[in-house]
Amino acid sequence: MAGNDEAVTPPPAPAYRRINDLVLLSGQVGVDALWRVVGPDFEDEARQVFRNIATTLAEVDCTLADAVFVRTYLSDFAYFAAFNDVWRAVFGDSPPARTTVQAGLHPPFRIECEVVAAVPPGAAGSPGR
Repeated sequence: MAGNDEAVTPPPAPAYRRINDLVLLSGQVGVDALWRVVGPDFEDEARQVFRNIATTLAEVDCTLADAVFVRTYLSDFAYFAAFNDVWRAVFGDSPPARTTVQAGLHPPFRIECEVVAAVPPGAAGSPGR
């Protein structure tokens, strides 16, 4: 079960890459700042994934509202309904496009999300600023 004091090793990949006005986030998982898995509930882990996405997007002057596509991997489709509940709480009536698939995630993770976001006009580093 996820959610313990044991830290996992961060992957050898950047959190994001920016190409012009698009930001592509590497897979985000439900870990805290010390890379400890958040839990024990799936919903806690999923909410942490979206907090991590928001934190990473903020580094390039974006918010969750700037997300245009999310690819989500679930370790088991038994979490699909709970994921949808968290999704609705995060994005409300204006969600980005998405794909959700079941995948063999590295334990102890139950969810991982990749995000593509559009950098808004006027954000740091965007053309015209």
